[in-house]
Amino acid sequence: KRKRKYDKADTRDKDLQALRDGLKWVLYDRVRYLGQKYIQDGSVDFDDRRILNLMHKSYHDGLGGNGDLDVIMGEVNRLPLKGRVA
Repeated sequence: KRKRKYDKADTRDKDLQALRDGLKWVLYDRVRYLGQKYIQDGSVDFDDRRILNLMHKSYHDGLGGNGDLDVIMGEVNRLPLKGRVA
């Protein structure tokens, strides 16, 4: 019985890690895609930039992202805001 209990816990841990890894890649891809789109457009909406920063924070801080997206986020954060006079 004891072995079976450890097997279930081990399976659960592996499943949770697989979910974390999958979410990490989905966030990576989404932040990269949207960041590149905003850079290409040359501006970004305030709320879109805020949401992108929150997604990047979740990817980087919450899921242990490695900083690959920091350059894109730096460029996005320097873009002019849509609808605002500079």
